[in-house]
Amino acid sequence: MVALTVSLIIPIWNGSEYLHACLDSLMAHDYPIFEIIAVDNASVDGSAELIARHYPQVRLIRNAVNLGFAGGCNAGLKAAQGDILVLLNQDVIVQPGWLRALVKALQKPKIGIVGCKMLYPDGRTIQHAGGWIEWPLGLAHHYGRGEQDEGQWDESKAVDYVTGAAMAFRRDVLEQIGLLDEEFWPGYFEDTDFCFRAREFGYEIWYIPDSVALHFETTSIKNRLEIAYFYEKGRLRFVLKHLVPHRFLTEFVVMEKERVLRFTKEESNPLYQAYLEAIPMAAQILTQRWSADERTIETVILALQSLCRFAKLKNEQRGDYMKEKANISDDFIEIYDPEIDLSRIIEEIQERIRRRRKELGYPRPIFPVFGAASYPGEPKDDDYDIELYFHLRRANEIYHQIDVEPLIIPSIRSSIPILGPLWERIRREAHNLVLFYVNKLAQRQTRVNRHMVSTLNRLIIQIQEQQRRIRVLEEELRKLRESS
Repeated sequence: MVALTVSLIIPIWNGSEYLHACLDSLMAHDYPIFEIIAVDNASVDGSAELIARHYPQVRLIRNAVNLGFAGGCNAGLKAAQGDILVLLNQDVIVQPGWLRALVKALQKPKIGIVGCKMLYPDGRTIQHAGGWIEWPLGLAHHYGRGEQDEGQWDESKAVDYVTGAAMAFRRDVLEQIGLLDEEFWPGYFEDTDFCFRAREFGYEIWYIPDSVALHFETTSIKNRLEIAYFYEKGRLRFVLKHLVPHRFLTEFVVMEKERVLRFTKEESNPLYQAYLEAIPMAAQILTQRWSADERTIETVILALQSLCRFAKLKNEQRGDYMKEKANISDDFIEIYDPEIDLSRIIEEIQERIRRRRKELGYPRPIFPVFGAASYPGEPKDDDYDIELYFHLRRANEIYHQIDVEPLIIPSIRSSIPILGPLWERIRREAHNLVLFYVNKLAQRQTRVNRHMVSTLNRLIIQIQEQQRRIRVLEEELRKLRESS
């Protein structure tokens, strides 16, 4: 049997402290055919130079900006040639037999993605033995985390997800589900989202304990509250993508407020920031992912606004948040208020997010990525999606205000004696019969019109997106011409 070729992709960002141990462990591996691709996300600690100098056999890709974990992985996946594709963190040390066990597990067609047993650097404490999601909050948990490894997690099994710190999958799986969603920048939940998308295509996600690696579980972001913000932002995006809108409104929002109550004043601030960013994100996801109508979108946005207000009150330690809690409704449709100027709210929030992303060095615009889409460069602005949504929303309101009114029944009277009343009755019955079918046809046509408007909305969004991509490519072409 011919061995499958393997491509190992390692996204790098300021990881010089760990790269020798990671790459040396890979070089000592006994798997016959594999390539290593290191994608440097604009490191400033000499990581790329270290790889170029000490590991010439490693294919090095240098990104001009930090594209985050998903962006770095995607750059490597596009360049990879292998039948099996493996994502690996820069601070992981693989153990003997690690790769063979992963490749062997992927021989079963029903298994789409596999992950290994991850231990802390002491080699005895379990960090990850597969993962599961706590619904409806979308909280990610690791089986066995913090336990001493005494063989209790030595059985392979299907799980909700495996960590992207060491994840393997076949090329045909990638071709079906597409690249990682780069809107999870800089990290958190892009691996979970990738696994859930594979599950939607019928693939199983498996934990393989015969494959073992040590993981330092470090992060280049040192600020604890900033890490919490990125985690919560990723969680909200994941929930919006994988929890149907009805459950989001009737289950998630209520339980989320209960969760916020348990947070300290300091801990509630990252949540507040994450809720803010989720508001413009929600309109796009609900349209693209769930084909939601505008009322559902507005209700979700208002629910997020309510969470935002709730977290802010908690952060300020004001007693008002208990009153806010008491106003929780099981049916969030009730909070819909057509008088609220959502476009103004979104515009203000978008501006705050834009300033925040600039401070953090966020390199990319907001693009709707639900599959293989990935875009080079950066458009001139990133608020087209929200502006377009509200422009379309106002147009849609015209259609949704149209109700099918019953046709007016004209007077049907006859002065002809004896035969007159009989003639009136015949005409009235015939008229009622016609009205019945005309009203049915009018109602059906109204539904068709509304469906067509919804379809046109999606097409307009796609056209706008293509226009943005064309401008990006034109800018890239201009730069290439100037440099040549």
